[in-house]
Amino acid sequence: MADVKSSLNRADLNVLADEFRSLALGNIVASLPTTLRTCSAAADVGTAGYVLSKQSSDIPAAAVLWAYAKAGSGTPGQLSVVAYGTAPSAGEIGIAPNGKIVTASADAWTNVDVCYVPEKGDQFTVTLPVASNTLTLPTNITTPGASTLLSVVVNTGSSVGPKIVEVAGASPGSGEACFNAAKTQVKFNSGDAVTNATVTVLCSAAIDVSAALSAPSTFI
Repeated sequence: MADVKSSLNRADLNVLADEFRSLALGNIVASLPTTLRTCSAAADVGTAGYVLSKQSSDIPAAAVLWAYAKAGSGTPGQLSVVAYGTAPSAGEIGIAPNGKIVTASADAWTNVDVCYVPEKGDQFTVTLPVASNTLTLPTNITTPGASTLLSVVVNTGSSVGPKIVEVAGASPGSGEACFNAAKTQVKFNSGDAVTNATVTVLCSAAIDVSAALSAPSTFI
């Protein structure tokens, strides 16, 4: 029996749609390296630094391959890529802990080209109580494995609304939130007195594409 990859190569139109669904083709296409042109940069309520426009809100970045700034308050030219979660300085670009592509606010770019690799996975949004500054994620998120904390909105507490996402394992300050080191919980600052929050998390993809492609095909 042929594997799924060979079956796809034969492109039998009678079963092609079923094969695409078995692989979650939309997720595969969304995870391909992507180039965004003529982006501007602006402040974002859930991110420290200026976020580039045109990046889809539900497709976080895993790595920036290159970026070139053409216009803004900074000096135009190739931007230096900083480590994940590092706040970029002038002339730099990076990825915020929530997967958004960010630049230094002082650069105020109005025209940037960037090529990046999207983070692949499945998204879950949950609203849960917070006890002792901690929201414990449910097993449908922790079993496949949480990878990125995309957004946090506090529903009840002394300071409600979106929070800035910090790197996993950090000690969140006022107005901030982050994963614990194991990425099984979301931590809040005690001064925010959070008792309920809504979080959106990217998890490892439910479908292992490599394994699925090499598995025996059930399509004729």
